[in-house]
Amino acid sequence: MLSRSAHSTSVPVLESFARKVSQSRIVWTVSGEDGLARIPTSSKGARDATLCWSTGAEAEHYAARVSRHGRVNPIMLGNFQGAVLPKLRSLGRLVAPDWTADPFHPHFEVTAVEQSLAAAGFATFVECAAARNRVFILEGDLGPTFAASVITSGQLTLPCWTASDAAEAQIKGFWADMMVSEIGLEAFVGRTLPWLAGIGRGASLDHGLGGIVMELGALDLAARLMRVHAPAGPR
Repeated sequence: MLSRSAHSTSVPVLESFARKVSQSRIVWTVSGEDGLARIPTSSKGARDATLCWSTGAEAEHYAARVSRHGRVNPIMLGNFQGAVLPKLRSLGRLVAPDWTADPFHPHFEVTAVEQSLAAAGFATFVECAAARNRVFILEGDLGPTFAASVITSGQLTLPCWTASDAAEAQIKGFWADMMVSEIGLEAFVGRTLPWLAGIGRGASLDHGLGGIVMELGALDLAARLMRVHAPAGPR
């Protein structure tokens, strides 16, 4: 939820930030002698808000203003979601995304930032898959590689990616003998996902890239892809 001093009109600030960093997979902060730069807020309990930006240029622009001897610090999105945000929650901090020095710039509860990043991550995966008209999975001699669901105990998911290099980066450990396999989006939506649903398995989007786990039911993912992907007509 939003902090008490944030208004509903401030939500687009967070949504814009989340969309940008879900695409770049980098969050920019400023580090100083006391850790990540933050400002006091008028929220109940006089809580501080940690500052972050979606571009390095904006972080550079405000670095000297928000921290003495501050240095711009890029953080991979996975680390931001998996380590930084939980730490901020434990400290009782708020988050001020794409801070602009405006005295009324909105700040948000960590939970709101996590939820917005998760929503943006799903949307980015779907849009990238539709734009590239394909997804990638790992396969071996016995067929597709599956992973244990992090969300649903006892369920398996199909790891899939929108970029081949992201899939290749997972070929290690138990998956050292796997190979990247490309699936056209029409086949993925029309055959792969219904097959997954039929055997009671879901999909793990951009599996292993860090951050908030993105798992969807197979038919849910198919519906999202169908909403943004218009099959090519006859030529």
